[in-house]
Amino acid sequence: MTTFAGLMRDPDMQLAIDIGNSAAKVGLFEQHRLMKTAILATDDLLHALTAWPADKVIVSSVDRAKVKGLLPGLRQLYRHVLELTPATPLPFEVQYLTPHSLGMDRLAAAAGALVHARPPVAVVDAGTCITCDLVNSQGQFVGGVISPGLRMRLQAMHRFTAALPSLELAEPQGFPGRSTEEAMLHGALTGARHEVAGYLRSYRQAEPQLQVFVCGGDAQYFDKINEFVTFAHSNLVLEGLNAILIFNEKL
Repeated sequence: MTTFAGLMRDPDMQLAIDIGNSAAKVGLFEQHRLMKTAILATDDLLHALTAWPADKVIVSSVDRAKVKGLLPGLRQLYRHVLELTPATPLPFEVQYLTPHSLGMDRLAAAAGALVHARPPVAVVDAGTCITCDLVNSQGQFVGGVISPGLRMRLQAMHRFTAALPSLELAEPQGFPGRSTEEAMLHGALTGARHEVAGYLRSYRQAEPQLQVFVCGGDAQYFDKINEFVTFAHSNLVLEGLNAILIFNEKL
């Protein structure tokens, strides 16, 4: 290892940073091998990263203003810094009609799925919103669906009605729901499962060899969708970011 500005750098290591609203998920890679991950607070991110020895970094966020504010500090810490933007070369073709409004996390998750499988693949990312995207058998990202996430569904029922309670997300017991709380949980969770399964059926009609990957904070609620063999990968976005970084190094 060599030292620059007091930071130990390992030229064989890459760092992937996925910045969310209040925290960043960070993964340290040795080529394609994920060595460790952590959740770091965004307001202290640069200081925390001094303990992560890497030479090359890729950073992404749904809020590009946050990335812009961090880039100068990241470039002081690391020799090579790549920001994932709509203009970044990718290891697959994007056919989305509005690429500048396409969330970078959706592209990174698709890249992560392609680390593990040949296309066609679908990626279900269950977070604040639920996205269900398709990479076709030609390796083209053709788009997908965005719908409200599980907690957003519960919050909307409470907020926009006079009597429905505010609930924490939980697995409902029995079907149909025999209380208002159970009925709401089924409406949010069981309804979302049926919805996603419907999207996947439509994808599979066009792509019979479809493989399905699930990621995101609520992935556990979607990793056993009947009739589909699904693969749950909690670090799919980080793996995709790392794959995009490696792809750009070879250009």
